[in-house]
Amino acid sequence: MTGGTIVVLGPFGYNLGAGMTGGQAFVWDPDSRLTTRLNTALVQAARPDAELLEELRWLVERHHELTASPRAHQLLAEWPNTVQHMWLVAPVDRVRRIEAQQEGRVAASA
Repeated sequence: MTGGTIVVLGPFGYNLGAGMTGGQAFVWDPDSRLTTRLNTALVQAARPDAELLEELRWLVERHHELTASPRAHQLLAEWPNTVQHMWLVAPVDRVRRIEAQQEGRVAASA
């Protein structure tokens, strides 16, 4: 993937992010397997911030509207729990920038 956004609401295999040089993936990981299945040479996982969670919720809502997905319905109904299992997967440099921005917000508000 070189651009764009995907949302993974189901099972995923090993080597997640192989070939990912751009874009972003939101991954629902209720079984805590993501960190052992990432291609860490290219991507990193981080918890999405509030702005990204808004984008994610909109994407899941839209998916539900278009497909009547039972999984999307369940995740939306349990959104506070759902976000506890969501990850943002992005190229290493992008994740570092996001984390630095989040640290800057925390330091500025302290």
